[in-house]
Amino acid sequence: MTTYLKEILNRIDKDNGKTFNLLVGKGIIDYKEVLVNLLKEGTDEELYKYLKLVNKLTNEEKELIFDELIRRKSLAYLCMCANEIECAPIEKIERVIIDSKLPGYIRLFARTIKGANIHLLEDAIIEVGNAESIYFFAKENKEINIDKLTNAIIEKNTAKYIFLFANYVPGANMYFLEEALINIGDIDVYKEFLEYKESVQNKIFTDIYDSINSNNLEDLELNKEKYASLFKEPSSKAKALIKKINDRGY
Repeated sequence: MTTYLKEILNRIDKDNGKTFNLLVGKGIIDYKEVLVNLLKEGTDEELYKYLKLVNKLTNEEKELIFDELIRRKSLAYLCMCANEIECAPIEKIERVIIDSKLPGYIRLFARTIKGANIHLLEDAIIEVGNAESIYFFAKENKEINIDKLTNAIIEKNTAKYIFLFANYVPGANMYFLEEALINIGDIDVYKEFLEYKESVQNKIFTDIYDSINSNNLEDLELNKEKYASLFKEPSSKAKALIKKINDRGY
């Protein structure tokens, strides 16, 4: 590729491709010849810019660029393509992201790409992610399998993220998460959890009180299992931890 053409490609995004497309339209640059050269020796960034900014590209030509980026496993630019280019092959890119086994990219794809298969990505983050990754995945995405992610975070046996999961992930099972914290036995984190649990109980009790006063018992019937777990008597292990907390004068 000639030096001047390389320079044009480096600057193609300066005016959103206007100059390049004008030169193509005037027949000064053969965009197909440039594409052939880029597929052979272009950088990932050049391929991405060409794909995004060149107007003349057909869907078949765009597919050649997608396939090359996929072959190179160019994760960052594939995510950008999936987010910005309408005809991007989301399923093929998603497979590359999952096969990378990199939690950061799995989370990024799930969080930002319309049409992402959350359940496939969820399985991937459970397989390769640590407690932090699983927590953030659950917090950042809707339509997750909350029970599956709850079990996954518990299996990681990390008190900090189990507490954060209980605190910030809607629909988290407080009872199971509390049991996990009790088994870990981290006094400081369990104290934080108890304070949070008390605030949740107070809010729920207010809601129950209002429902009873308005003679609306449907909510009680629908949520009785959740309410029962929140007001369950502490286990002997929990009482032992609470005693240690009290002994420390917290």
